[in-house]
Amino acid sequence: MSFEKIKIVVDTNVLLDNPEILLDERYDYSISYTTLQELDKLKSDKDLNFPARHSIKLIFELLKENKISILNVPTEGITNDEKIVEDTRSINAKLMSNYAYDRTYLII
Repeated sequence: MSFEKIKIVVDTNVLLDNPEILLDERYDYSISYTTLQELDKLKSDKDLNFPARHSIKLIFELLKENKISILNVPTEGITNDEKIVEDTRSINAKLMSNYAYDRTYLII
């Protein structure tokens, strides 16, 4: 009996804290294009540049292997968080976010 993997959209804060979570093959991970934009902006942040760059590198490595997908909601006038939630809903997935930056991941 085979089981379908749970679809997960990973939020920016999870990737900054633990990008290797994307290597867990129990889940079918997706990244919102908005998340990539946020990571790209954080590359110039003196405190977050390393985790942002590391996350982006890992995402692109997984993209080359077709192990992750990038989502995009071209909607104007909504916040980045709202875009990420809409991306999650568009593929009927769960959203993984970080609660209070303490490595407590919530799947919503």
